[in-house]
Amino acid sequence: MTTLSTSSSSSATKTKASKTKSTAVASASASANPVNGHATCTASSVAIPQSTQTYTQYFVGAGVTENPVNPGNDNIQQAPINSTLSGSYASDCDAIAACAYAANYAAYQYYSFDLHFVNSTQQWICTQYYDPNTKPEYFNVKNDDVVVAYGYYNPNF
Repeated sequence: MTTLSTSSSSSATKTKASKTKSTAVASASASANPVNGHATCTASSVAIPQSTQTYTQYFVGAGVTENPVNPGNDNIQQAPINSTLSGSYASDCDAIAACAYAANYAAYQYYSFDLHFVNSTQQWICTQYYDPNTKPEYFNVKNDDVVVAYGYYNPNF
């Protein structure tokens, strides 16, 4: 079992999530060109099982996270959801699939997410935004502790 801690500015909860339960499928493998020694996932999209939804990659980089002031965070009634995922996923693609699954099956479907790996804690942080964002320029919050960061959005908004 992987502990998935989820919180938003309105409430905080803890949920247990099995890695096998998060069976979203990232449709590519790790890159031969690692970012900071971290083999990056080259998945251009992630399909959500038992759903017609997919999430499409629009950003991959290092040393930054997504600015919370972005087009995906323009609904004051749906605060971003911050989840901490184990750093023990077999690949970045598996962590992306888990974050996409969480975004798709949140109480209200969330349409974009920032997933980044934090070196000091050896954990993934999945920040889900209610509305889609497709603009990579919002990954502008410098954080040298971020080994790799991904941005995905759901084009079916």
